[in-house]
Amino acid sequence: MARIPSTQALRALESFARHGTVWQAADELNLTRSAVSHQLRLLERDLGFRLTSRIGTRVELTPQGQAYATDIRRALSMIAGSATRNAARG
Repeated sequence: MARIPSTQALRALESFARHGTVWQAADELNLTRSAVSHQLRLLERDLGFRLTSRIGTRVELTPQGQAYATDIRRALSMIAGSATRNAARG
């Protein structure tokens, strides 16, 4: 079984994918921009493929990064939904 990446790195990717900028993801997650960038680099290392590419001063998701972020958004949503349902049961 493949190693599961850190939840913090997955949340950084999901936020970056939604906002499109590192600074907005950092603001949402209460992290520094360098911390978000670091999480994305670690995630790329763990996964073995590029999530982002630099175009001038802008960082964008690669097509593979976009597809992975979509899957991660669904997975995080399922986790949140399960927590909500189970908390409601007491």
